[in-house]
Amino acid sequence: MFISLSTVIGLESYNDLGIGRFVAMFNALIAIYIIQIIVMIICIRIINKSNNVNRKSMLRLVGTAIITAAGYTISILIPARYQGLAVFMEGVYFIGTDWLVIALMLFVADYTRTQRFVKIPKLIFAGVAVIDSISLVLNAFMRHMFTLERAVLSWTKYWQIHYKPLHYVHMYFVYFMVAFCVSLLL
Repeated sequence: MFISLSTVIGLESYNDLGIGRFVAMFNALIAIYIIQIIVMIICIRIINKSNNVNRKSMLRLVGTAIITAAGYTISILIPARYQGLAVFMEGVYFIGTDWLVIALMLFVADYTRTQRFVKIPKLIFAGVAVIDSISLVLNAFMRHMFTLERAVLSWTKYWQIHYKPLHYVHMYFVYFMVAFCVSLLL
């Protein structure tokens, strides 16, 4: 059962042309996100029963992916009247991306047996991720990394995100960590 679209985007009526199609697409999107989270939970159970040498790093990676996906799913379900909560949950999603890439780095290092090359980067990345996570939590009150603004497109209302310069530091940090993970595979 899905939340009413009028609650999510603040529509007054469903009489607008094309609303039925949008409601169906929105519900399908939410269903896909929920199925994705359920599949990852099943993967956690399967990994937990395995004897794979990379089990610990796989559990960390999939567990972090669940938190990140749940944060995003919840953030798009928040009604327009709860802007503070929407900003906080969007921040949870961004925090999840930091830690998801760190979990990916640890998994790749375990998989490729390159743990010795990630000792120092792991500490540096974790330190920056902690600072970034604190900053993203504080963003719910200070709005120094990004803001959300109610926007209207035709008949639908949604949250439009506006990044501030500090948020680009977060984005480049995540991109740099992804590049580092790829370099471990080379």
